Amino acid sequence: MPTVLDDSLLDDPARLAEADSAGLLRAAAMAGAQVRATAELAAELEASRSGSTWAARAPSCSSTGRA
Repeated sequence: MPTVLDDSLLDDPARLAEADSAGLLRAAAMAGAQVRATAELAAELEASRSGSTWAARAPSCSSTGRA
């Protein structure tokens, strides 16, 4: 049987935290914020280099912690 979301959880931070004991909701929200920030930066870089032959390059991170 599929699990149904109780919409009232969204209005009660304590119950929401209890229901999301693994912290997946917070992790998803943080990932979404990171994607939005990256998309915004990419758009800014694209706008700043329009008409230029230079390609802006953002630093990359790997799981080893080295860029």
